[in-house]
Amino acid sequence: MPRKLNDNSYVYGQIAYLTNRVIEEVQEKEKIISEMQHEAEGLSEYNLLFTIPEFGVRTVTSLIGELGDIRLFHSSNALNAYIRIDLRHYYESGNFVATDHISKRGDAIARKILFKSIQNIAVASHFHPNHINDFYQKRKRQSSQPGTKKIAIAAIHRLLRTIYHLVKYNQPYNYQIAKV
Repeated sequence: MPRKLNDNSYVYGQIAYLTNRVIEEVQEKEKIISEMQHEAEGLSEYNLLFTIPEFGVRTVTSLIGELGDIRLFHSSNALNAYIRIDLRHYYESGNFVATDHISKRGDAIARKILFKSIQNIAVASHFHPNHINDFYQKRKRQSSQPGTKKIAIAAIHRLLRTIYHLVKYNQPYNYQIAKV
């Protein structure tokens, strides 16, 4: 039979302490994001990235913070290599190729931001159509395997190419042009 705790129990004290720590951490995170946003607002790519459907303040600010100046990459493949979302073959023999694995090297935070972005794009595609979701949904229909992580990685690569193009050529996102 579980023991009844009184209001002065050390467990309640620990819970109160940990709750306050979580609140402080959330407030500190909000402060840092706000400062990053203030710094990023002066950059030309800030407004360009907002034109991508479902990219909000946190996504744009976090990506700029993680990737830095995208113009410094000589191609979208170099940007992809920096984040390391490429699939690797670990074993190959004759006609047999073992399942691919995602490389865990590179910028893990940027990968997480981009993965969440793909999820947001897929969820909101009914209201904001875009070529990235078109690609994602087409691959999902074609796939015979359950799970969508590898498909999401391919969509991230497509998203990175889009981001690189928008920033490099100073163009806002336009679905009509992108889907061609």
